[in-house]
Amino acid sequence: MDDVHKQAVSIINSAAPDVSMFVAVTELADHVRKLSDDDAALRSQVARRIRDARGLSLASLADHIGLSKARADQLVNKNRPTKEGTEP
Repeated sequence: MDDVHKQAVSIINSAAPDVSMFVAVTELADHVRKLSDDDAALRSQVARRIRDARGLSLASLADHIGLSKARADQLVNKNRPTKEGTEP
């Protein structure tokens, strides 16, 4: 991934400085942000799956994945699937 990003940056840097370069950088930043958001959601999902598969309490999950209990709670409750008609 780093190599792809470096290639994109190199291409942008080698282009003539104009509005299209700014648009390209903006699109790159938006794409990277989306990937980061997707990865954060996946991380939360995996934390929930570990907890559920092993029947762990939040404290045990926190110890297992090396986080505080508060952070483990944030992870398992972030982007949590909701029942129809309820808020996350």
